[in-house]
Amino acid sequence: MRAEERKTFHYTGIGDPEAEELLNRTLPQIGRDIAALHLNGLAGVYLGGGYGRGEGGVFRDTDGRVRLYNDLDFFAVADCCGFSAKKRIDSALRTVSEKWSAQLGVEVDFGPVKNRFELAKAGHTLMFQELRHGYVTVYGDADLLKAELPDLNPAFLSLPEALRLMLNRGMGLLLAREAMKEPSADTGFILRNLNKCVLGCGDALLISCGKYAWSIHDRIRILAGLDDLPEVLDRLYPEAVRFKLEPTADLPADPADAWFRLRDLWNAVLLRILDLKAGTPDIRPVLHQLCRREKACSWKNILRVLAKTRRLDISSISPDEPRVRLLAELYEVLNSPDPALSSRLHRTWQAFN
Repeated sequence: MRAEERKTFHYTGIGDPEAEELLNRTLPQIGRDIAALHLNGLAGVYLGGGYGRGEGGVFRDTDGRVRLYNDLDFFAVADCCGFSAKKRIDSALRTVSEKWSAQLGVEVDFGPVKNRFELAKAGHTLMFQELRHGYVTVYGDADLLKAELPDLNPAFLSLPEALRLMLNRGMGLLLAREAMKEPSADTGFILRNLNKCVLGCGDALLISCGKYAWSIHDRIRILAGLDDLPEVLDRLYPEAVRFKLEPTADLPADPADAWFRLRDLWNAVLLRILDLKAGTPDIRPVLHQLCRREKACSWKNILRVLAKTRRLDISSISPDEPRVRLLAELYEVLNSPDPALSSRLHRTWQAFN
């Protein structure tokens, strides 16, 4: 559906009138900016993420001024472009990104353009399934995503999708700890990643047991009915949802203690997903078996690491899928006496995130 057609749709989770009016005014302008580029082969551009699903956050400053809180995440789709043509589209869209990021005060991000035929494979991931179930067309073919992305039952999302979520949210947790060490800590960054860790743990748990739902409010209800749910998750997940929709700037009274409690929650959920006992020192063996079961083991993975990072650590050569190896390394780092982010871990995560 096009932005100008969504008269009754709310981009924000609380339906804030000021934020809604801002997005209703801005998205058609972004669409016109894209059209003015006259990009051959570009079939459509779609707003996904929280605002595309109607779950975007609204932050109210101390003076009462309303502003957007989340990034605007756009997905670009081409008809059938080669590598060079796709790069030209990506480069052109960066000019739109820079203009509107400056005007709106949040990151306006266009993901790397995908060809239409690539969507069938990408459509089996959580990110593209959430896009299919919640987006706004800002340019081009409004029916393309529904036509090209498979419509999956959320119960059939794969276990690797749960682990991918745990990797990203665990890295966010580690980055939040690094930010806490800074003299002038970025409160917004820390709070965002602490709460995303809670949401990621709950969502990954639901995916792993085949009970995920597209609506965040449905997920609250389903989580509350799970047996043996970590007690802290039962309480923190609804709180994290409230923060997602109406974020604040208030850090916990003891940020370090809050961080370690969330680290323990992340551990508990990850080990439950992998069916391992609490305190398991090394998760590599079970992750390797998972790779083999998912047919994700290949010596080509070594070449992927080399191509993405331009370097290769001889001591960690493995045919396992790179994100799986990253998850095992992250587990070790988070459970070390003084968790700290190494430049190599950060660089490799950025390459495969």
